[in-house]
Amino acid sequence: MSRKHRIDLPGYPVTSEQLKRIDELQVEMLELAEQHDYTSRLIGATRMPEPDPRVFYAFEMTKRV
Repeated sequence: MSRKHRIDLPGYPVTSEQLKRIDELQVEMLELAEQHDYTSRLIGATRMPEPDPRVFYAFEMTKRV
């Protein structure tokens, strides 16, 4: 997966494990999009306030023409 589409989480340290998970999510979304004739790209991410460890990712899906 291309690193140029990585979304940084300002103010939060990002571990190598989190970077690996971001890459895995991008691959999963690309595969899902391709199955339905769409393209996909990661457009945003936000982390919940401490102590909640969840991170939410936003993907843009565009129908191929």
